[in-house]
Amino acid sequence: MTTLVEQRLAPAKETEFSITPVPKPSWNPSSFIATKRSTSFIADLPAAKELLNKALTSKAAGDRVAAAQEFAELAEQCGVLAVAFEINLIAELEKGLTATGKKDNGLRAGAVQVFQDLLKVSGKAAEVALAPAFQSLLNLCGDKNKKLAIEALATCKLYLEIADKNSSKSVTKVLYTGSTHAAATNKARLDMLSEWVQNKASRECQFVITEGLPAVIGDIHDSSKDVAQSAQNALKLLLATCSNQDIVPLVGDVINGVMNVGESEKTVDRLAGTIFIQTVDTPSLAVMAPILTGGLSQKASPATKRASARIIENMSKLVEEPRDLAHFIPILLPGLEKARDTVPDPAIREVCAKATEMFIRKSDVKKSLTNNIDRDVTLRLLTAASAKCTKTISAQDKKAVDAVFERVSEILVMLNDCNNYDVTEWQSDRKSVV
Repeated sequence: MTTLVEQRLAPAKETEFSITPVPKPSWNPSSFIATKRSTSFIADLPAAKELLNKALTSKAAGDRVAAAQEFAELAEQCGVLAVAFEINLIAELEKGLTATGKKDNGLRAGAVQVFQDLLKVSGKAAEVALAPAFQSLLNLCGDKNKKLAIEALATCKLYLEIADKNSSKSVTKVLYTGSTHAAATNKARLDMLSEWVQNKASRECQFVITEGLPAVIGDIHDSSKDVAQSAQNALKLLLATCSNQDIVPLVGDVINGVMNVGESEKTVDRLAGTIFIQTVDTPSLAVMAPILTGGLSQKASPATKRASARIIENMSKLVEEPRDLAHFIPILLPGLEKARDTVPDPAIREVCAKATEMFIRKSDVKKSLTNNIDRDVTLRLLTAASAKCTKTISAQDKKAVDAVFERVSEILVMLNDCNNYDVTEWQSDRKSVV
């Protein structure tokens, strides 16, 4: 069955990347693991540390690869999350992934290899453990060492293949956030964002566009043409996730308005002629917000401010769940109030005042019709349900449990936001992490 996005936009072309073969190691990894393996978890930790050190610091590529593979196997046998916290795996990987010295190519390559092998061997459990280092891995997609950059990109794709679509909030936060000026990295992350939205999580990504759109819009104006083009593609796919039939015909106007700043007032005028009928929710408001904030900015003409205020008022009337509108209080309300108080024309001030009043009334969360199922609520439920099992565990084990609960909480919230009440999906998503 095709996704919502696939029905609206032509599928993006995918680029295949292969993992480069490496020479055989100068030592016997099987013999090493056989002599170091113990019958207890604690006794195995020194072997895990030694293998990790070999994987990161060995000069020969074959030695690094062999050690990484054996480390991944040992971590799987012992429990990758437990091992990760016991030996400070993320801190060690970060040192390798972020090393910038001229002689650190091997260190970076070793860290990428460990990341990759853990994903191959332990799958979802490794994805949860490695999540804090995903940003650093992504940054290596623009490494000057082309071979290393290709390996990093292939490993990022593997990570995203394993990641749960209901983890879209944390995954896309990395993909739409530029932490480096390297054009190759920024193009890669935006292309991966497009692939994630189009091929894996079109429904789920409706609920990340509020945070994601401003960042992607900023990338549209990047000095690199390749980055700007990738940003445009990602923007189109993000906007296409909105299912509100009143909004869908306006997506082209919104894209034109955010890409061409000088056209924003004309875009507001075109949007002002829309009659909204369907219930307005968070994704609907997120799509319109970039244009409306521009229409209320200080540079906008009084007429554009009036048109923006009317659009906001009309959309607010159709909001059924106050929480949906409350998300946009810091985004839209300041501009409305400023227009209400400062526009010279009293007639326009009155329009802005009515819109402000409607917005405040409809965004009053005290009048919410549903329970607020968010991260804090789900974490409390998970913690309470597991209290008998976790009260005697060690502090390090508690960190592993907390990491799992954080991920399960995110998945549960997304399933609820999407009104996805397929019992089998709830069970499979939860079990795949736990």
